[in-house]
Amino acid sequence: MFKKYIKPVASLEKKVEIFWKRYMAGRPWVGVHVRGSDKCNEMEFECEQLDRINAFNAFNYECIDRIIELNPGIGVFLLTDSETVLKEYRMRYGDKLLFTEATRSASNVGVHFMNDLDGIKIGEEVLLDSLLAAKCDYFVGNLSSNVSLAIQSMRNWPIGLVKLIGNNARKESLYLHDRSQTPVFAEISRNC
Repeated sequence: MFKKYIKPVASLEKKVEIFWKRYMAGRPWVGVHVRGSDKCNEMEFECEQLDRINAFNAFNYECIDRIIELNPGIGVFLLTDSETVLKEYRMRYGDKLLFTEATRSASNVGVHFMNDLDGIKIGEEVLLDSLLAAKCDYFVGNLSSNVSLAIQSMRNWPIGLVKLIGNNARKESLYLHDRSQTPVFAEISRNC
């Protein structure tokens, strides 16, 4: 459905190509989508349950670290709405880390709920990041995030190159999801 119905405007496609050529071309990449801010409020646990959040983040790191171990020259392209997550990833991955200049939250208020922000600009930032992540060699994301699920759907990923971690937020519609007619685009697994 993405390939058939979603077509970014030419100006956004040009931004993707410029960023890719300037910062990402010629090197393998793992795209990583990590929600912060309000996402923990949407999930099945509360922000105060830090042990479960930390376990989720630790598993994310485990997957990324394994990909780096197998591909020592690989870069980490981070998509996040959280300044805290960005700071943690900077400390952990140093000069391997790349990210776009996007609007981020320093609290548990989601970017899309912040006052006085331009919704079109925020949407463009998310789409730019998503299109860049879809060009990466690997992708690690959150199974309960629409952005991660969209990135998984944006291309025909070879088996094993996509890891979506967590609990699925979507229920399949028997009318929309006829698995006998659907090609496998990515492996969804909780194992690295």
